[in-house]
Amino acid sequence: MVDTARRERIRAEVAKQHAAAVSLRDKIVDAPTKDLLRPVLNSLTDVDSVFLSSVRDDRTASQEAWWLDWADLTLQAAVAQLHDITELVQKYGGPEKVRTIR
Repeated sequence: MVDTARRERIRAEVAKQHAAAVSLRDKIVDAPTKDLLRPVLNSLTDVDSVFLSSVRDDRTASQEAWWLDWADLTLQAAVAQLHDITELVQKYGGPEKVRTIR
């Protein structure tokens, strides 16, 4: 059984979060701080290219649920990371002023 609604909900959320991460990255001046967003963008790409692409119409309902559960879990982890990074950027002066010390 194909859960098209859940697939589309996840795809839409991935697109929304990807756009937010890219927007933040493009506003950040400091290159090392921009790099903090790489794992977020990689996770969002994984949701789309690994989990959602692996859900085939010939899978059983339980197999599809398993793949979509992992897609949701990975998506929520990326959302949490993006939220934390966004808060840190704002806390330390915004995207134009924040700097990462290495």
